[in-house]
Amino acid sequence: MPIVSIIGPKGGIGKTTLSLNTAAALTRALPATAQDKAAQKVYDAVAKLQKAGKHADALKKLDGYFKADWPAQAKVFKADSLAATGKGLDAWKLLT
Repeated sequence: MPIVSIIGPKGGIGKTTLSLNTAAALTRALPATAQDKAAQKVYDAVAKLQKAGKHADALKKLDGYFKADWPAQAKVFKADSLAATGKGLDAWKLLT
């Protein structure tokens, strides 16, 4: 994987902005895989349930789709619902 480094003097010439804009453009340019799309559907549904305060339902949905190799976001969603349903220790174990 190639590495890009942006070097310049400290302060206000736009290195961070250039880096963020480059990362955003590359992300949009790269095609999403079928697994990414499936995961995003689950995340969207879980976020909607969590926003509505339906954490038990969110956990059920995650249990059907959660995979150990999924991105960290899946673990964060699951930990959030675990903590909201009084299972803070389980949430902590999941994230550590």
